[in-house]
Amino acid sequence: MGKEGYQTIQKEITIRAGNVAQEELRLQAVGGGLIVDSSPPGSEVYVNGQLRGTTPVTLALDAGRYTVTVRRTGYHDYSQQVQVGQTLLKMDVPLQRIALGTAPAPAPAAQPPAAQPPAAQPAAEKGILEVRSIPPGADILINNSSTGRRTPARIELAPGTYTLTLFARGYPPHTKRVTVEAGKTLTLNEALPRQ
Repeated sequence: MGKEGYQTIQKEITIRAGNVAQEELRLQAVGGGLIVDSSPPGSEVYVNGQLRGTTPVTLALDAGRYTVTVRRTGYHDYSQQVQVGQTLLKMDVPLQRIALGTAPAPAPAAQPPAAQPPAAQPAAEKGILEVRSIPPGADILINNSSTGRRTPARIELAPGTYTLTLFARGYPPHTKRVTVEAGKTLTLNEALPRQ
């Protein structure tokens, strides 16, 4: 049994001749998110003024209204209000090149704050998160931000606890808390459940 926007349920029911069987099934909504792609790729993606990654990027977002801005040097910024629901929403953004000798278009109202260079920190030993999935090719998000990587992948991270989310077309988002330790490799082999 299935419905768009919900995980598919499969259950075996045995009914004997002359009997009536009644079964209540509760569908679970598939988590929502946003896939942003652009032409050219490698453009910065801001959600409500916060840098969330570069295109192509898959973002896990709660249902709600967001302002998405796609920005690339030498191109006009593109901003759009989007309503994210319980399914993945896809945006394909064709950026327009700024013509030579013209001033760039005014920036969108929701300007992200200027990035400050990080303060110098002593070099800390990092850990490795090695992620594999069945099926392979799932987008990897860490703390709801795209890594720009797909499974299988090895990602170097500072020690700590993270929320790992895997997105693959035709599968609900798969989320797991992971703890990365300095100088160690954490290997995850995740089988994604079908919708």
